[in-house]
This record gives sequence, structure tokens and C-alpha cells, in this order.
Amino acid sequence: MEPQKNMATEPKPISSLVSAQPNLKASTTTATSKQVEEVELTPEEIDDVLRAGRQAKANRQKNDAYWQRVLNPGSAWSPSDLGSWILTESKRKDPQNLNPRYLGKKGYVLDEHSQAVFDLLCMYFTGHPDFEKAGQHYDQFKEGRFSLDKGIMMVGPTGIGKTALLFLFCDNPRQSFTITPCKVAVDTYEGAETSQQGKAIYDRFTVKSDVYGGRFRHGQGGRAFDDLGNETVPAVLFNKKRNLLLDILERRYEIGSEDSGLTHLTTNLTSQQIEDLYGKRIRSRMREMFNLIKFDPKTPDRRE
Repeated sequence: MEPQKNMATEPKPISSLVSAQPNLKASTTTATSKQVEEVELTPEEIDDVLRAGRQAKANRQKNDAYWQRVLNPGSAWSPSDLGSWILTESKRKDPQNLNPRYLGKKGYVLDEHSQAVFDLLCMYFTGHPDFEKAGQHYDQFKEGRFSLDKGIMMVGPTGIGKTALLFLFCDNPRQSFTITPCKVAVDTYEGAETSQQGKAIYDRFTVKSDVYGGRFRHGQGGRAFDDLGNETVPAVLFNKKRNLLLDILERRYEIGSEDSGLTHLTTNLTSQQIEDLYGKRIRSRMREMFNLIKFDPKTPDRRE
């Protein structure tokens, strides 16, 4: 007689185990919207849901803010942020001397004559609306009519730091710019070997500049012309005379800042001297192109 098998320990075929289970796929259903709305949550469950929702929203806001800073690196800068960064940069000497804002170990020194102008430029180059109300807050500018749609024109005696301020603010959150001394612009034009090269030089100064590599990653920007009136007037190219800076300014006026970038100027000339040298029409157009920032005539020479 064969020994009886122990039925309690003998494994069942897998097929029989599977067939013995209920059809889970067939019995699984999705609750309808009405059924979801009818589900009651306990106070603890409601707190958990709200907490998770708030955390998810905070994460999205943090992520959006991060990419906003990455894609628009100057968008969140305040005037005080820009001022602090510029003063720090004015003391930073890099190994290759590539920092245009470096002014020595002491950096840019603010005093009673430069503080208001510096504050005003910080507002302007961050696009702060208080710039247009500066006359209400600074006696020095109470007669000024300021607009963020215009460029900057700094007027004052020699040696008070107008050029230094251009270099301090050339890299800025709003629209960076390149700086060309007016004398260099004319000398470059007069040094052209052909009339075509002369035209190319003129054309270059009438359109936006390339400003790659700055802190605020602007591909193109405006142009600043330093020391208007220090250049040769008229410029001469192949016996043809031309008031080059007059032509450049008029062309930039006609094109508009949307296509040419913002235009900035420094000069020691008075309004009457500008009219005598460049004509009455451009003096009138300058009122439309520039926010006039006048330094106190008693401002001491920074070079002394």
C-alpha cells in the first residue's frame, strides 16, 4: 500500500491560486466628481490637505522666483541694492584689471556734493518710479523734470567725477551701456581709410551697442558719449567736413531709444555753448532726449 500524502503541506498549483482570487481589475472603479464632493473629511484630514497645498504653492513660488532671477537678473534690484554693489565694485581690483568700476582701494567716495546725484542714478538705473519724483525729495533737483523714458545728461565743471559715474553705472539692471569719449569717436572717424569705413563708424554709433559679459547679461544696450565739446568740430574725412556728434545725436533721436538704446552724455558746456557749437535744433531735441542732471558749480575737483 502506498503511503498517504500529507495534503496539508502539499503546495497548490499557481494556476489554482490565481483563479481563486477575485477579479481585482474588473472590480476597481474611479469615484465620480459627485462622489468625491460627498466625501467628508475630518478636521485633521482638512489640515493635512491645506498644509500640503500650501507647501506645494510655496515650492512653485520659490521656483518661479528663482527662474525670474536667472532670466531677468536685474528685475529685483532696488536702488539701495545697486548702490551697495557699485560701491563694493569700485574697490574691487581683479587680477586682469577688467573691472571698469575700479577706482582704487578707497573706491568711490560719496560726499555732500555727490550723494544726491548718486542716489538719483541708482533710482534711474533700476527703473524706480521715485526717479520721476526726485524734485519733490531733493532741493538740488526741484526744477528738474525727470522721466525714465529719457537718457541721462550730466553737466558740471571739469574733474568732479562725471566720467567716473558713467563707468560706475555702465553695467546696471535696467539697460547696460558702452562708453565712448567724444574725442575718440571723432578721431576714429577721421582715421578711416575709405568713405565706406567712415560711414560704418558713424552707423555703429547710431545703433545699440554690444554689452555681453556684464553682471546683468544684457546682449545689447545703450551708448554714452563722454565729454561732449572736447572733440574736433567739425570732423574732416577726405576734405569733407562734418559735425559728427551732432549727426550721431540727431540720428539717435530720429531712431528712438527702442531701436538705438538709451543715450547718455557728459559735458562741461553750458546750454548756450551747446547751441553755439551744435545748433539750436539739437539743443531743443536734447530736452526730449535727456534728463538734465546739473552738478553744483562749487563741487570740488576730485582729481586734486
